[in-house]
Amino acid sequence: MSPDKGQGTIPLDDMRVRQPNGHAVLRKERKSTKPADKAETEAKAQGQKKETDVNADLAMQDGEQHEEAPVEVDIADFAKDEVTEASISPELVPTRRYTLHVPGPYTDGAQSDDDDFELAEMTSSVYAAAAEGFPGMESMESMENEDFMPPRRLADGDAARDEIREQAQLRQLQDAITRLTLEKESAEREATKARQQIADLKHLLNSDMEEIAKDTESLVKEMKRLKEENNLLREELNDAQSHIFSLQPYRKDLTPEEVGRQYDDLVESVQDWVQKFMGFWLDDYEAGVEALATHARKNSGEVTKFKKVVHKYPDLIHGCMFPETDEDIIVAIIMRFLNDHIFQKVLYGSAATYTEMVSFIETQMQTAVEPKRDLFAVRTWTAESYNALMSAPQFRSVRARRSRDLTITLADVLRIFCKKDKYQWFCQNMEERCIRPAMALYEKLQIATHHFYLDIQPYISWSGNHIAHSQEFYECVENLDCKNILHNRKAFNMNKLDPRPTKTDLYDNLLNVCTVVPALYIRQIGQRDAIKAPSIVRKQQVLVAWGPGEKREKFTEGADESLVHILCLPKARKKGESWLS
Repeated sequence: MSPDKGQGTIPLDDMRVRQPNGHAVLRKERKSTKPADKAETEAKAQGQKKETDVNADLAMQDGEQHEEAPVEVDIADFAKDEVTEASISPELVPTRRYTLHVPGPYTDGAQSDDDDFELAEMTSSVYAAAAEGFPGMESMESMENEDFMPPRRLADGDAARDEIREQAQLRQLQDAITRLTLEKESAEREATKARQQIADLKHLLNSDMEEIAKDTESLVKEMKRLKEENNLLREELNDAQSHIFSLQPYRKDLTPEEVGRQYDDLVESVQDWVQKFMGFWLDDYEAGVEALATHARKNSGEVTKFKKVVHKYPDLIHGCMFPETDEDIIVAIIMRFLNDHIFQKVLYGSAATYTEMVSFIETQMQTAVEPKRDLFAVRTWTAESYNALMSAPQFRSVRARRSRDLTITLADVLRIFCKKDKYQWFCQNMEERCIRPAMALYEKLQIATHHFYLDIQPYISWSGNHIAHSQEFYECVENLDCKNILHNRKAFNMNKLDPRPTKTDLYDNLLNVCTVVPALYIRQIGQRDAIKAPSIVRKQQVLVAWGPGEKREKFTEGADESLVHILCLPKARKKGESWLS
């Protein structure tokens, strides 16, 4: 069909795709651009292309969408205004690159409602119309191959992207609806299951509550019965405890081992104290003898008191005749003083009215009470009575006063060995190291059920003006704690001697020097007036000289005489003579 025929020709305006306003601006610009500026224009276009790519990516990230309706521009309008490259504002040109493609005719067989046309004729008409409508254009080929930047988006491209985006959003919404629907169905199933479980639990709880309600009444009755039974058992327990407490003793009874250890502590304390205050006189013998002689001349009354006490005990007079026995004799004097004034007295000789009353009741319990009390019950009552007396607050002052009096008495006996300016120190240490420990031990012995007591047997006595030795000493030597002064106070034990000495050997070679520490005994009291024989808790300490007569003579000949001997027997020995001659 010829292009110039009226009915068979399709108008160019109907076939040509409507272009946006940006195309018109660029085409107008192309028309006004000179060939000399073509190179510069292409360089600028390349720079704008790079900027367009960067800005396009940023615009896509920010999600900025600029939608504008396409504007129909007629070709005749391009002739009215002259648009140059410099007059185009950069803000009006979007940062995107587009390539213009001229749409072709339908190829899928679809035709317009007008007359049919051939492909060649339509193509030539299109290019002819384009040549007429775009004067100054070099060729269609250059326009198709050249990239340019439209100022605005193409309407068709925006619509397609919007449609794709809307379809994607629609698919997302559909997926979300599907997911929410599934979650809703799952939640409904879980809720149904939970309601069923709650119903089951309510049913179970109701059944349990019914059972509990049924058992409550019986439990209340049972609890009431148990409370009454508990109160009854508690009363019975209290009665049983009271009965048990009434039967058991109110104190812990002393054992022989415990009393023996405390007695050893007392003896050791006395020995340490004597060694301390006698050290001034014995460390330097010559100076000590001279100082003691001077002190004795100035204090003859103190010497007289000391000599009077020593002469009461013949074994001490015999002991002072041997060298190096001063400390032993002083210890013996202190221990005998404690035994006479504390351990052999009832409550130190004080509170006579109370002690006499206790003794009277004790006697009546043994003789007048029916049925008669056995000795164990009487001794227990006596111990409790003394315990009550010694625990009374009023007895504290009695104890303190008696302790002070005994300290002064003992210090006066030994004052000859105390310097004048240290008498207060001497009395204070005498009380703390000797008197108070002895009183504490005595009070323990008084409240014991069994009978503890001290006893001393020197086995030496006065026979006129001479000293006599008892033969009983050799019979009891195994029950004595003997220290051999000839061997630096080594223990003498007959059972450890090989061969064991005979009676004749003992008579010839063993000499009793003096007794230092009294023995401690116990008499255990049993039920029904049963009293056991005394048993030894601590043996009596005795100084002996075990050896031939020549050895004893050699030990004493030419040795330094003791200070006690100088004070008590100043003229008993001539120069060059033995003390035992």
